[in-house]
Amino acid sequence: MLKELMATIGIGSAKVKLKTESPEVEIGGTYKGYIEIKGGSVEQVVKKVYVNLVLTSAYGSGSNIRHVNRTISTVTVMNKMILKPDQDLFIPIEFKIPLNIPVTKGRTRYYIMAGLDINQAIDPKASMPVKILPNSYMQMVFEAFSMLGFKEKAGFGDFAGMYQEFEFVPTKFMSEELDVIEIFPSTGEEEILISLHIIKSSWGCFGSVDTDPDERYKRFRLPYDEMTSSSQLAEKLQEIIKLEYNACC
Repeated sequence: MLKELMATIGIGSAKVKLKTESPEVEIGGTYKGYIEIKGGSVEQVVKKVYVNLVLTSAYGSGSNIRHVNRTISTVTVMNKMILKPDQDLFIPIEFKIPLNIPVTKGRTRYYIMAGLDINQAIDPKASMPVKILPNSYMQMVFEAFSMLGFKEKAGFGDFAGMYQEFEFVPTKFMSEELDVIEIFPSTGEEEILISLHIIKSSWGCFGSVDTDPDERYKRFRLPYDEMTSSSQLAEKLQEIIKLEYNACC
């Protein structure tokens, strides 16, 4: 009886460890690993074994920094079971990483958390970091902007709760016309959808500085089969940016 009572507060309860085949995985890829469970000093009923993919991030600066903590997905690895005292279990885990989620950049981070749901007891848990990488096509977009001379602005990759911030500052191409370009890429099965936000000073167009910069949004799709290289994509983006700039100038 005393052992059961102690297990409810975590003393002598089951223990959990989490291990992975790789600490990095692309969006749309598959995370693989396993959960190691060690039974405690008493028999316990485990309602389920689950794994959470958890995102943490922050946005803003100075005294206006806000923090984000969000469970992106939950996978039930095993349903109800009886865990015997000192029993050892090794449970493989495998689940697909969603395509339309933020990637690990800026202050955006991820960790995998595994836990046991046990009645009337503190749930044993374990966690470990995981890096969610852009797929090769999203990486191609970043490289294309870099080839055009755009540099990542402070806060690049921060997640604001609704979208991930990717702001570039021009240093070569249209550096006198543009203040910043912001992209909101959404990755699908066979394409990347980009919402391009162009913010420009009106100095070059009207001969004076306007306190409110002109802004223009352009939404377009980049099918994977039309993205052959970073250099080819850079030429395409250069053409689109020029066209949209001239349209609002």
